Amino acid sequence: MVETDETRSFLERLGDNEDGLAYLVVGVVAVVLSPFLAPIVAPFAVFCGVNLYQREGRRVAGGLIAVTGSVMFALWLSLLLSGGL
Repeated sequence: MVETDETRSFLERLGDNEDGLAYLVVGVVAVVLSPFLAPIVAPFAVFCGVNLYQREGRRVAGGLIAVTGSVMFALWLSLLLSGGL
């Protein structure tokens, strides 16, 4: 029996990274956590966003995730360098 998208679970599709789904999920989680853990998590958001943009062709989602991750990383870096933390 051939499985279609309707019969496969979300976790099965995530594990296969179907249509960049793993990049999308990890990127969104990284963006949500980046205000709290930006030096650790923001580079993952940038990585996932760039992969979504270049490899998967998901221009809007990839661009938003990559830009948000890099902005959060830059904000944290500027705070650390200015002595604000």
